[in-house]
Amino acid sequence: MAIDKNLWAFIQVVETGNLTSAANKIGLAQPSLTKRLKSLEYEFGGQLFQRLPHGMEPTELGHTLYAHAKRIQRQYLQAKEAVDACKTGQIETIRIGAGPFVRSYFIRPLYQKLREKFPDLKLDFRVDVHMRNLPFLMNGELDVVFGALADNPNEDELFTFPVTTVDLGALVHESHPLAQKKPQSIAQLLEYPWVIYSEDPLTTRMVDTFFIRHGLTSPEFKVVTTSFEFCLDLVADGDFITPAATQLAQTYGQRGIRLVDLNPTMDRFPIGGYVRRSSLELDVVSTLIELVQEFKS
Repeated sequence: MAIDKNLWAFIQVVETGNLTSAANKIGLAQPSLTKRLKSLEYEFGGQLFQRLPHGMEPTELGHTLYAHAKRIQRQYLQAKEAVDACKTGQIETIRIGAGPFVRSYFIRPLYQKLREKFPDLKLDFRVDVHMRNLPFLMNGELDVVFGALADNPNEDELFTFPVTTVDLGALVHESHPLAQKKPQSIAQLLEYPWVIYSEDPLTTRMVDTFFIRHGLTSPEFKVVTTSFEFCLDLVADGDFITPAATQLAQTYGQRGIRLVDLNPTMDRFPIGGYVRRSSLELDVVSTLIELVQEFKS
């Protein structure tokens, strides 16, 4: 990293919370690291850390400096990326982050399309919700993130583009009573056990809002899991209900998974992509955005 060496050392101490760990990470003797921190404290005119029994904790001044230091780090990474794109326009590996819905919906065909134009292109795919993927995008560890489109507080650094609109519905097995006949009332949904993918708080909020809107309490989630596939396993094996994008009913139809007939659905929200503006000149990234528009049509 070619940003100011004192600032780089400061970032590592904040993120490791420990002088020894930070010194090992940047390949520096601990006395030399301490000297760099003291130099920064002299420059900014105040104490950046307080020493605690378990390590180093930034002071209020330290937290303020860290926020600006990370922005400087991101700007440096993005400047390097933009310059490299001008020189070559190519990358060997496309690093994508997306949640279970996008993974199931179009990541595989999207990568296949990309390989038609870039036969040697490798894919590094991280499955997680977009709120946790976005920091990896900002730090340069991912190239594209797909997920729910929301207000973009980093509009000067991130470019967003729409993919599709998702309806949130309820999935059950084809043998489930609610798959055979439309529920007589929303309250009937509460008569069966629910399983939810806990990593996506947006879905949980939308389910809560849906039932409150109908004057009901939220369902009791008998099973909470970090695995969306396990949600589908329970649905396929028994009488469980899980909230999920309605588009997934077709994707998992061969497993006997069906949609409960809800009209209107629980909620609706836009899905889109996030990329760094500095990466827009990369051929792979610009092609990916074009291909996504084809999936929409």
